[in-house]
Amino acid sequence: MITKRIISALLAASMALGSTALTASAEKAPIVKKQASADSSFTAAGKIKFGSKFSYRVNPDGNTVTLIEFTDKAIASETLRIPSKLDGMEVTVMGEDLRSSFYTYYKQIKVLDIPKTVKKIEDECLPWYQTDLNYTPLFYPDHITITCCKKTAAETFAARHNYKYKIKDADKNYVHAVRMVKSVAVSSRMVKFRWSKVKNVDGYRVYRLKNNKWKKIADVAAGTTFYKDYGCDKNGFNYYTVRAFRKSGGKTCWSKKSTIKIIKCMSRDKTPYVSDMKVSDDGRGVGFTVKGSGKEMVYTYVDVQDPETKQWSKPVISYIYNGNYDFDIKDFTFNIDGRDYTDEFVEGNTYNIRVRYGVIVGDSAIPYDNGYMICMDHVHYGKPTVRSVTF
Repeated sequence: MITKRIISALLAASMALGSTALTASAEKAPIVKKQASADSSFTAAGKIKFGSKFSYRVNPDGNTVTLIEFTDKAIASETLRIPSKLDGMEVTVMGEDLRSSFYTYYKQIKVLDIPKTVKKIEDECLPWYQTDLNYTPLFYPDHITITCCKKTAAETFAARHNYKYKIKDADKNYVHAVRMVKSVAVSSRMVKFRWSKVKNVDGYRVYRLKNNKWKKIADVAAGTTFYKDYGCDKNGFNYYTVRAFRKSGGKTCWSKKSTIKIIKCMSRDKTPYVSDMKVSDDGRGVGFTVKGSGKEMVYTYVDVQDPETKQWSKPVISYIYNGNYDFDIKDFTFNIDGRDYTDEFVEGNTYNIRVRYGVIVGDSAIPYDNGYMICMDHVHYGKPTVRSVTF
């Protein structure tokens, strides 16, 4: 049993030790430097601020920002000027979050001005190319011109994605990049492609990709903006790019490489095999089978002809790589004066149904994740198979 005397002694000893410690601390007070809990320049990293014109996210360095949104208030006279600074911090990145803003306001923008402070433009930032199922462009660079400084992220982005662009600080040696315009597989042995004309150049150099390296295949005069390649790969895809050049002061000045065109040689004699067409039991639709076209990437287009106006409907599209595909058509759509109208089969009428193969033959591509991202330009049609069916 602990007595009161023992407890008193323990308390006295404890107080004595505490007093000694305090005295020693007072006599030898160390100099302690004040340390912040975190570097003040990083305290705002990741912070998002929404504004009436632009919204941004602070980058990890705490001193620069990524642009993530803009509103219609930022567009003046059909021009969207990306600011070089927001709240005193440089705008160095145009983030992929901007895509939703471009979806909303892209029709209002004719000029996109990008400052040289922007060091990175993420690929998903701008709607550089997208089509619907009929391969009608929904977003395409042709209606927007990018203004930027030379040798910047904006120039690289514009050239890669086939945007029209103007250089604000170009010198006499600067050569503007060409824009690929159109490509077509003329036959199984030759392809042809075109590009935009560049002013004040002496010619163009055409390259084809071989063994993962660009090889020169021709120099073309300044007045010519197309090339026919008879040495294309008949069984595969052919990759092309073009550079403009100008000779000045004993040296040759080169533009950046254009976007990449991908063209597949193809015969025009591809005719799909179509089974007999059968009217459904309820009399409202028609069914049939289309056979695939071997190992080619084939889209099958099916459209219906109105028996009175003779107009062809918008096609129903299905992808066939190999094997067969069963179609069941119950209605079809016509586009009249820019509006779509859906129609149905009428009992007693005879309809022509057209079936065509569509092979991807003219694509553009951009470097993406150590490979290429393919962007569909158009489809090359084979010969149609037309069948009649009476309801």
